[in-house]
Amino acid sequence: MQSNLVLHVLYISTASPFLSVPALDDLIAKSRVRNAALDVTGLLLHRDGSYVQALEGAPNSVNDLLASIQADPRHREMREIVRYENDVRDFPQWYMGCEQMQDRREGRLDLDGQRLPKSSAATR
Repeated sequence: MQSNLVLHVLYISTASPFLSVPALDDLIAKSRVRNAALDVTGLLLHRDGSYVQALEGAPNSVNDLLASIQADPRHREMREIVRYENDVRDFPQWYMGCEQMQDRREGRLDLDGQRLPKSSAATR
């Protein structure tokens, strides 16, 4: 019997060394191909060399990907923040959604990709 269990992991890390925009774009493009092959979906938020990433998929695929990320010298100070399992994906169409985090004064990005003004109740 095939399991539909989805492992969700949220982690933070720091780029080492700081990645330029072209280098980050290249990393994201390659990650999308690898994540699609693994059927891992998620979202990467970044700002000034700091990263927050949510990954989800089959537990073995997510755990293997996390081990690869942790061994990657371009990451340091990687800390897992959240880990849970269920049967529903939060980002089913995003093999690697990516967004640069903005200063709170400039607005905020919700998970549906909509820019929310600072005065929105969602920013409170």
